[in-house]
Amino acid sequence: MDSPVLSVENVSVSYGARKAVDNLSFDIRTGEIVGLLGPNGAGKTTIIKSVCAQIIPDSGVIKITGRAVKRGAENRNAVGLVPQDIGLYMHMSARENLSAFARMFGLRGAAVAPTVDRALSDVGLSARADDLVSGLSGGMKRRINYAAAILHGPALLILDEPTAGVDIPARDALHDVTRKLAAAGYGVLLVTHELEQAEQLCDRVLVMKNGVRRDFDTPAALLHREFEGRSEGLITLEAGAGAEAASRLHSLNFTPTDHPNIWHTEISKDSAQPLAAIGQSLENAGIDVREITVRKPGLTSLFHKMALEPQTERAS
Repeated sequence: MDSPVLSVENVSVSYGARKAVDNLSFDIRTGEIVGLLGPNGAGKTTIIKSVCAQIIPDSGVIKITGRAVKRGAENRNAVGLVPQDIGLYMHMSARENLSAFARMFGLRGAAVAPTVDRALSDVGLSARADDLVSGLSGGMKRRINYAAAILHGPALLILDEPTAGVDIPARDALHDVTRKLAAAGYGVLLVTHELEQAEQLCDRVLVMKNGVRRDFDTPAALLHREFEGRSEGLITLEAGAGAEAASRLHSLNFTPTDHPNIWHTEISKDSAQPLAAIGQSLENAGIDVREITVRKPGLTSLFHKMALEPQTERAS
């Protein structure tokens, strides 16, 4: 059996007395997209830096295509990183940018042009190769970042919030590029806060909390294990909940989401009518309800659940 593209084995990383990552293990296979998810402070940035050999773990080992990650140039060609921020020369064309990056990766002479052309083709920008980057859309600039990250033929591609700040069509185009690159044989580690998109895009997701692996599985298996057939009930108010509405909702086991008008709870499959009755009771109390929804839990539901858990909880 082939070695995983990425293997993280019992890795711990500390910053002074604070343990940023604690005994973490996971892997990424060839052609697989793995989502790295978690709230702020979960350890995501530390994981990326460790895989890229920018920091060395206190304990454990990280391997890329079976070779242990160490500081130095030997790791440079194993990983392609697409940073969250656009890292391009705006006064140069897409082709000129990629030619410059290719030389930084050590390509020379006749090898540069076909490598750049292939990378542009892989991200669907061959027709815009000679356009100045400054005149391209945000989504196209991000696709050039993708192209720069694959010029040297890495085994592992790390995407750090690649769709931050782009519109929906550009986001969908970037997701298509991600799928195509995985299908071409790259292992992909996707760091994202877009939970619904991660649920659709990723083969498996690694959920982190407080530096600890909370779960690692396919989205479907993870959600089945977390919710065991329960549904999520959502009540959307016309306006943010005042003190009376908040008190009533809390008493009915509702908790607020990151949107001030939306509250949620976990319910059994046969609780749709009681949920409607709750909405009616709020209306009777003069609290305007815009919408009542019962839906199958997704990764967003999991994060709502995680927010209510004790901060000291450790996952196995």
